[in-house]
Amino acid sequence: MRLAFSWNSVNICKRFMVELEDRSGVYTQVMAYADNTEAINEVLLLRPARRIRVWMYENVDPLVTQFRIAEIEVWRAEDTQQPLGVSAEAADLFTTDAANAISTNNFTMWMAAPGPPQDPGTVTLDLQAVYPVDMVQCLWGMQPSSLGDRRFEVSEDSVTWSDIPLIGPVNFDEKLEQFTGFVNMRYLRISFVRAFDDTANEPNKIGMSIRNLLVRLDQNLARWHYSAAPTGVWSFPSTAALDGSRETYWSTRQGVDTATFTVTFSELFNLAGVYVEFLYRALSIQLYQSVDCISYTLVESIRDNGDYVFYVPTTVHFQARCVRMELSGARDRMWHPDRYEDPISRLEVIAIKEFTLLEHAGGGGVFGIEDCYGSTCGLRYDTITYGLLQPRGWSIASEGDIRSRDVVGKPENTTQLVHVVAVFGGNTITLYRNGQQYGSSYNGSAISSSAWNNDSRLVMGVRSTAYVNLSTASNFTGTLLEGIAGLHDDSHNNFFSGAIHSVTLIRGALLAEEVLGLYESHFGKPERACHCGHRVCPSGPSRFLPSVQVPCSGQGVCVRNSSADGLTQTGSCTCIPGYSGPSCSVHCSENGGCCKV
Repeated sequence: MRLAFSWNSVNICKRFMVELEDRSGVYTQVMAYADNTEAINEVLLLRPARRIRVWMYENVDPLVTQFRIAEIEVWRAEDTQQPLGVSAEAADLFTTDAANAISTNNFTMWMAAPGPPQDPGTVTLDLQAVYPVDMVQCLWGMQPSSLGDRRFEVSEDSVTWSDIPLIGPVNFDEKLEQFTGFVNMRYLRISFVRAFDDTANEPNKIGMSIRNLLVRLDQNLARWHYSAAPTGVWSFPSTAALDGSRETYWSTRQGVDTATFTVTFSELFNLAGVYVEFLYRALSIQLYQSVDCISYTLVESIRDNGDYVFYVPTTVHFQARCVRMELSGARDRMWHPDRYEDPISRLEVIAIKEFTLLEHAGGGGVFGIEDCYGSTCGLRYDTITYGLLQPRGWSIASEGDIRSRDVVGKPENTTQLVHVVAVFGGNTITLYRNGQQYGSSYNGSAISSSAWNNDSRLVMGVRSTAYVNLSTASNFTGTLLEGIAGLHDDSHNNFFSGAIHSVTLIRGALLAEEVLGLYESHFGKPERACHCGHRVCPSGPSRFLPSVQVPCSGQGVCVRNSSADGLTQTGSCTCIPGYSGPSCSVHCSENGGCCKV
């Protein structure tokens, strides 16, 4: 909890003591001052309490005989301040896994081993490879006592380290520190000279803790890439327009008013937004994209340009492995460096300070189901999303990431129609892409089918309708949307940018064979489902409709076989778990064994 005592500005108590009563009725001293001159005194600690007792002995002004407390404030301890999922004895109650500091759940944390405040400690994050980074965030649980008690460093090889300045004061209210800039790094090291100090006479019970470390890759895909601009001259390499610095620039030769600037990537990227800043302007600008670096398509063009900034809005999306900008006509002129103020030497030139290409990170919801109760909708949902957890990756979004995991599927790399299926089988969630399993299945603590009732509804194009009037989760206000925000909600678009061909909601979990059948049927191949016909697979009574004979008893998949001439003639039933027999009519029960319907 956090305690704050505000004294009357005239009657500040100089010598006082504060005690807390626990559940057993025992009082423990948590705050004591012998020579206080502050109007507000605060303490942060982690302990249960039901009463506060204040002993006041002496005022700052010895002539004042009254003790005056203007306000006593008590804040309940945040849920995140005690590690979740811990099973340990009281002696090591706060021991946690270091992986909690980089998990997708901000409600868990890594805590350093408790010890005397003077004992130093470090924690290091290894990204496994050197990456360009433009932001580092640290969200503290129990933070060091002051700004001077912690240090952030980055390194590419774990040998040479450089300090990075993080902005955000460490105090009782602000626990987020952030670095913004451009740096290449593999390792992030946090050193803390002084651990969190519980002033309640127990300095060795609680360690410094981190709820989340976030390292964001530089989203400007053009930065630090090599480019081709053969008209460059002097000390103006084309990479100067891609280095993240507005102090350097690329320039054409003096007297040359045409140029071609090309950025090449190692793979295909989804792009959304182009920003070009000129030092010397071009009159005509044409921007092209290519997926094979051979055939180019026009993205945007402008004639008679008079601006120093050429901007393609982030609403313009395209895929490219190569981006080419053709410039012609120079609006500005410059003196020759060796013939300054010579009118003859003042010739046309084009120069670019910075060329920025932004990746379309995605994050929007494609298709899902959400719950509505009362006047509130969308606080509980399951939605297929694109590019939310990983760029160009498919995943399930849910409130607070309760049923969301990174399945580590292959990044999307197509402009064609894609068939995506999410199957909820009990607590197991599986994604499929074009009939094949996408990534790994996982235990997602799925909502039971009874949770989706007559108040549920389908959503398309957004993760849930709770996001409709909000651009990002950072706009959330009040308590209405507490608990639904998940990973990347504050940086990735909530809305899907693309075309949705068709959607289907099926009651019951599909088998892998059924998902493949849906995909093949949609794209013109023979169907694999049970409704393929009574002549193909054996029929039997359904468990729920015994009087009706249906293929595979409605409890299996009819897999058709092909004859030598390519025509489907026979088939067999693949039964779902719990059913057996040629027509899947035999039902097995864990308690009563198997019986024939």
